[in-house]
Amino acid sequence: HIMCCGWWAIGVRGPTDTGYRWTDNFGGEVFVHGVAYEYTTSLHWVVGQMTLAGTDVVAKNSTERVAATMALVLALVAGSTLISL
Repeated sequence: HIMCCGWWAIGVRGPTDTGYRWTDNFGGEVFVHGVAYEYTTSLHWVVGQMTLAGTDVVAKNSTERVAATMALVLALVAGSTLISL
């Protein structure tokens, strides 16, 4: 949940060095459909990062790439820990 809300915040208000954000991919569609769609889109990204599954939500600037990389490292550590138990 925390990563989901963080990803959404970065996509809406985060700094951008390219002038683009991941929310731009949806052409305003994300904002039109309401909070449930916004949350489930972000949750889809988080689950995709944690399970190494594909998703149509991609990083568009350096801040988003750092967040995506941190999510992948967290997933690697969490998965390795579960396997080692």
